[in-house]
Amino acid sequence: MVRPQTSKLVWNHWLGENEGRIDKMESLQAQNKRVYTYDGASVAGNLTSPVNEFQQMKSRRVDDGCGEGEDENVFSIIHRQHNIQIDNIISQHGERIKMEILGSKWRWMKQVATTVEEVAMKKIKTKDEEINRVRQLNAALEDRLRSLSTETRIWKDIATVNENAVVSLRVSLEQARAQNPPQNLDGGDDDAESVCDNLNPNPNPNPNPNPNPNPREIVRERGGGCRVCGKEDACMLFLPCKHLCLCSGCSTVTMVCPICYCTKQCTLRINLT
Repeated sequence: MVRPQTSKLVWNHWLGENEGRIDKMESLQAQNKRVYTYDGASVAGNLTSPVNEFQQMKSRRVDDGCGEGEDENVFSIIHRQHNIQIDNIISQHGERIKMEILGSKWRWMKQVATTVEEVAMKKIKTKDEEINRVRQLNAALEDRLRSLSTETRIWKDIATVNENAVVSLRVSLEQARAQNPPQNLDGGDDDAESVCDNLNPNPNPNPNPNPNPNPREIVRERGGGCRVCGKEDACMLFLPCKHLCLCSGCSTVTMVCPICYCTKQCTLRINLT
């Protein structure tokens, strides 16, 4: 029996009538999840073999009385659907690989950022400790500077007081010299000198005049020697009583003024010129 040849319109009409049955078969095949080999690679999923689908579709068409003239069209449709399924699976696999690569890259970047942050924190901590040490050193130096400034001011005040004391002593010494000129305590010598003066037409009270008298000899003659040893000139000024009564050697071992018995705080050397 020769099967009647059908046109494309008849074949499309047949596909429209049997679309529900084909969808049902595809759903059953999706539930089975068989594995096929495509281009040498195993692909798992709801793919069906194009040859098997073509054979099944061909048998259905023969049973329904369809001609064999449209076999190539049916095979091309099935092959195109199969290619679409393969493209979808490849696209999904590519997306999954892309997500894995992005995840690995993100984890690597996070690890690098964590490492850099730890190194930066260590350096910042080291710099903070160094800054604290420098601040402490600056504070100590500032305290020392203030202490030295205070000490310098105190010594300046002491020097000013001592200078004023020296000036006062010089004024007092000049006044004492003016009020109490040197006198000879031996009366017989005065009488003899007066007699000789009357007898001598050219009197000379000082036969050996000294145009440059030594101030130390003058002080010693006026009782300005050391009150302890009596041998050296008094050149050390006691403070705070301001008595010029000791030599440099005796001032180191004497702690009390020999005139007023005041406790010594310090001594100041006076140069008599």
